[in-house]
Formats: sequence, structure tokens, C-alpha cells
Amino acid sequence: MISNRLLNRVKLPYITVKGSFAYRQSKAANFTTKIINNLSGQIDKQCISLSKVGKLLKNLFPKNLDIFVRKNKGADSGAQLNRMLNDNNYFIQYSIDLKTNKDGLISILDVPTIAHEIRHLSDSLFHPKFLSREQLIIKLGLDKDKYLNFYDKNIYVKELFFCKKDKRYIIKKIKNQTTKVLRGLPAEDKVNLLQWMRYNLMSEQNAYRQGVKTAKKLNHKNISVYEDELYDQTKDYMFEEKIKLFTNMAHEIIKKERGIHKAKIRQAK
Repeated sequence: MISNRLLNRVKLPYITVKGSFAYRQSKAANFTTKIINNLSGQIDKQCISLSKVGKLLKNLFPKNLDIFVRKNKGADSGAQLNRMLNDNNYFIQYSIDLKTNKDGLISILDVPTIAHEIRHLSDSLFHPKFLSREQLIIKLGLDKDKYLNFYDKNIYVKELFFCKKDKRYIIKKIKNQTTKVLRGLPAEDKVNLLQWMRYNLMSEQNAYRQGVKTAKKLNHKNISVYEDELYDQTKDYMFEEKIKLFTNMAHEIIKKERGIHKAKIRQAK
């Protein structure tokens, strides 16, 4: 059996994260809001250095967590959360990668995007199943381009629809595509990948909503933000419908496997 415990340096104590899903959602949202409020208060209408952002965030994060801030050189987005692995495929560290302006500084315009990534971090901490499932996918060798690209190009995309009928067609199409891409895998691996995609979608939904909430709060204070960040894009991605689809697909596989197991037991008797 594969050992998949999360290391202390990337998780919070169980006593901190235990509770219902709704309770953990609330904790993750509050944690993010606290950090972003502190960051916004420091930046306000004045840009600050990347190192100052790093020091500020470091003081706000729990001391056991291994997190650092660095300049984002590669991605198109203004901010990105990365999780680093050791040679045994255990997550050991987080990095928050931020793009600076031409003067090498972080401005108030960057805060909604930073809020998006901080919410991803919060979900990893307060919903440890999210991070644990991702680690397991890697340990099982399921982090192949075939599945990663499928998620990026077919699942985590905006959809074009005008009515409920369009949505039903899109979900049916995604179900067929997903069934096809998972074909040939053991039932357990299918469930792991479905859960991994579901958790990713849930975290993206949380992160987009957090970004919009932050942008609206700044805008209400007459602080300029990018116009598109004031618009809730979660419906465009059909997060709710896709999350429900993968929940049902995983449930169907588990139900089928349990039926097969019961039939074998009856035969053995």
C-alpha cells in the first residue's frame, strides 16, 4: 500500500481543520480574507517590493508551514501557487509566484489575483483531502500528460451556452469524453482521477469567487481594479455542473465495484 500522509510542513493540525465541509469552507475563506486585508492595507495606493510582500505573508502564515514568495517569470497570470515535491513524491513546500511591474514592485492592482492564489493555498490547508489526492495522483504515476492535458483542455475551460439544453449537451459530452480517456484503468484509478478533477474544480470555483469579492471590495473604496475581475466567471466555466458530474461518475463506479464484490462473496459461500 502506498503511504500518502501529508508532511507537517504543508498542512495544519487536525484540530484546526476538523469539522464539516461548510465549516472548513468558512475557515478557508476567513483565512484568505485576513491575509488579503493585511496585504491591501500595506499596499493601499503605494506599490511595495516583492521582498516586503514575502515578509508580510510569512508573518501571517502558521509557523510550521514552509512557504516562500518569489518572482513569477514564466506564467501569464499575475500570481501562481506552486507545490514542490521531494524525491519520494511528498509535498514539502509551497511557493507563491508573483509578477512585478516594470519597476519590480507589487501594486494594488495585483491584489485580486493574489487573493485567487491565496484561496488555493487556503483550500490546500483547510481541505487537506484536496492536497492529499493530488499527492496520491503523483505517487500512483497518474500525473501523465494524457490526464493533465485532458483536464486543462476539456474540463477547466469556459463553455458556450445559451440555455439549460445547451448545458445538458455539454455535460453529456464531457461525460463521454471522460469515460473514454479513463477507459482501461482500474476502478480505483478512475475514482482517484475523478476526485482529483472534482477537487481542482471546487478550488477554482472558490478562488474565482474570492478574487471577485476582493476586487469589488477595493472598487467600493474607489481603488482601481481590472474591470474583468469584477465579473463572476464561475458560471462561464460551469463549475457547479462539472463538480456534480464527477461526483456522480465516481459514485457510479464505487457502487458498481461494491456490487461486484458482494456477488463474489455470495459465490464463495
